Parts: sequence; structure tokens; C-alpha cells
Amino acid sequence: MSLCLSSLNVYYRDVGQLWEIALQAGFFLCPIFYSITLVPEKYVLLYSLNPMTRIIESFRKILYHNALPTLSDLLIPLGGGLLLLFIGYFIFRRLEPRFAEEV
Repeated sequence: MSLCLSSLNVYYRDVGQLWEIALQAGFFLCPIFYSITLVPEKYVLLYSLNPMTRIIESFRKILYHNALPTLSDLLIPLGGGLLLLFIGYFIFRRLEPRFAEEV
């Protein structure tokens, strides 16, 4: 994510401020202080798209329920992270030659 945002920040300076707001909203949307069972059933699928939700719920399974997380609980955030890495790398490599011109 940082590769993509840093590349875009060279051209659009407001990306940093927008990212701060999105990060703050994402923090409150993560089930850190509450369980995902409190989220209404119709929003659970949308809610679980946040990769931190699965990671936090995996820690909760280990610490509170003494159970191992499922393989999908670990592979989905890993796959999402790798996808973001490849997208960010592609955007960074494409915009990199013109970085010095924009400064």
C-alpha cells in the first residue's frame, strides 16, 4: 500500500491527508474492542473484506478460545497483502521515471 500511496503522493499532495482520514476510519472499523458477532449479519461479508479483521479474529481465537485459526484466516490476508504489493510495485515502477520532474 505504501508503494502506491508514496508514488501518488508525488503527483497529488492531498493523498497524505486523505490517507490519514482513511486510516483513522479503518481503525474504528476493525473489531479490536468489540467482537465481530456484534456486527449486523448483512454487513459481515463486507466487514470481513478488511484484512485486519481476519488477523484480529485469529488472535482472538488463539488467546480467548484456545483454538487455532483456519487456513483461510491466514491465507486471505496474505493473498491480499501480496496483491497490494504487486499493484503498488507496478504503479511505483510506472511513475518512478518522472519523480524528479515533479519535485
